[in-house]
Amino acid sequence: PEVGQKTTELKEECKDFVDKIGQFQKIVGGLIELVDELAKEAETEKMKAIGARNLLKSVAKQREAQQQQLQALIAEKKMQLER
Repeated sequence: PEVGQKTTELKEECKDFVDKIGQFQKIVGGLIELVDELAKEAETEKMKAIGARNLLKSVAKQREAQQQQLQALIAEKKMQLER
């Protein structure tokens, strides 16, 4: 009888342990999903930032080219005025 009772107690403890392991796996699974979601959002924001930076560089180059064109035009007009 004593061995049977200890076996029953051990069986219940094992069942509780398995239940707790299952809960732990669910919690960890949820955490992994959350981290994956955050990683995707971070990657999306990173790509947006890279796009914005590239656009800014492009605009800066366009302004520089426009400034050079205007300086050339100014130099041309000065030459015309000097004549």
